[in-house]
Amino acid sequence: MQEIRFILLLILLFFSNGCQESSTEPVTKEFLNTLWTLEYFNVDGKITVSPKEQIYNIQFFADSTMKGKSDCNEIFSYYKLSSNYLVLDSLFTTKMGCGEGSMGSIYFDALRITETYKIEKNNLAIFYGNDSKLTFIGE
Repeated sequence: MQEIRFILLLILLFFSNGCQESSTEPVTKEFLNTLWTLEYFNVDGKITVSPKEQIYNIQFFADSTMKGKSDCNEIFSYYKLSSNYLVLDSLFTTKMGCGEGSMGSIYFDALRITETYKIEKNNLAIFYGNDSKLTFIGE
């Protein structure tokens, strides 16, 4: 009787593994070396999408440096990372005048007070302030 149970268990395991559907879910992007492009700002629960002609992105590297774009300015920083904790140290930017409607200063100010982050599939969320976050898509 024990042998029959064991054989049935093996058959069940064989068929359950062989019948799994292949996943069509996108592979989770890696934190490092992925170019993260801003999808939207969520400031205190209010979602704001930046104009299409304005580019906001960020990229993290293994040497603890970060670079990115804030509308018409370049941004640079060192970062500290542990589990979901993210702090940008010595954040600086070029000082080009971006013009009316630029969200560059909002973006830069948000990055200055970054607290935590979370990656889900192809998205990076960077949390800052009270109930505010930047949501990026990985390229």
